[in-house]
Amino acid sequence: MGYPFPRINFQGLDRMTQYRVTPISESLAKETPAISSGRLLMGHGVEVDLRGDMQAAALKFKAQ
Repeated sequence: MGYPFPRINFQGLDRMTQYRVTPISESLAKETPAISSGRLLMGHGVEVDLRGDMQAAALKFKAQ
């Protein structure tokens, strides 16, 4: 089953801008909002639903 992947915190986003986060592969954790502020994404981060070895995720960010 493996351990959950650590939360990912981002850098370089505009703190006041709202971003739509869309998973390209795999998925975000259920509690991750679809639209989040740059402040939240940089400070709180997101969790991706990865378990086990040799997994990856890709996310797309679009400013709203």
